[in-house]
Amino acid sequence: MQPESASSKKSGLARFFLTRCLPYVAVWILVGIIVWVWMPALPPWINYAGSRLPPNHLGRLIALYAFLIAGSTLIINPVIAGIRKLFKFDAGADVDFENLWPALLVGNCEAVLYPTSLIINKPEFIGVWLALKVAGHWKFWEKGYKGRNRFNMFLIGNSFSIAFAFVGSLLIRALVLTP
Repeated sequence: MQPESASSKKSGLARFFLTRCLPYVAVWILVGIIVWVWMPALPPWINYAGSRLPPNHLGRLIALYAFLIAGSTLIINPVIAGIRKLFKFDAGADVDFENLWPALLVGNCEAVLYPTSLIINKPEFIGVWLALKVAGHWKFWEKGYKGRNRFNMFLIGNSFSIAFAFVGSLLIRALVLTP
């Protein structure tokens, strides 16, 4: 079996985005639209969790979180791909096709956790979360110049996540938390 070339890995990254990411994003957008427009009956425990919200705003909250997940995936992933090119990393030479999902799912968790921490006035959670991420990557970044570039990519990606969370928290405050 011959090793995969950089060009075939590049097409693998594009294929991942087109065949896996976009349908995944489409599902989140569809969920957001359905919940925003047609608020389905929710289990009592969810209604209890949203009992402090103005009437009918729980559906808006769920929809906005779905839109935040979709939007962060559509915006941040291509930005990171562009940064990889800018820093002259081979097009996916060090990224296995299967290893793209965990980063995507962690980013989706951040799309929910970060705005929530800002809304409940606990922004320090973001710092704790980033410290955990740094601890997990520390050894990977110690590898000279390339390691430093990876760390810079990490910082840029996280700055986009935090900025996206800030905008998301403003949207949630304006569209959900105000009567």
